[in-house]
Amino acid sequence: MLIGMLMLAERAAQLDLARATAVEAGRDPSALEYTRWGSIEMPAEWVDGFAAQGVTRIVVGAMAADRAEQFDEMSAFSERFGLAATLGWARRQRRRQHWALSARFHQAT
Repeated sequence: MLIGMLMLAERAAQLDLARATAVEAGRDPSALEYTRWGSIEMPAEWVDGFAAQGVTRIVVGAMAADRAEQFDEMSAFSERFGLAATLGWARRQRRRQHWALSARFHQAT
């Protein structure tokens, strides 16, 4: 099965090489992080497949142009995969952005 530009076996060989190199350097191979790009609309089966390959992080991007809609898309993704515990931080960031925009607006008027 082809995922991206590399065959799964080639990706696995690269990850094995990275882990072996870590061991040779006296480092913990389990501390290596493996990041892949994915779609915000990806189904759970894809996420499970990435996890089975040793992926520790999936980077996704929101599709909407509007910042509030982007937040909603990312929140839905987070909730769909049980990452809702991180939403408290995201909501605080959103409030900070709102407050910063409000402060800039009030300074300009």
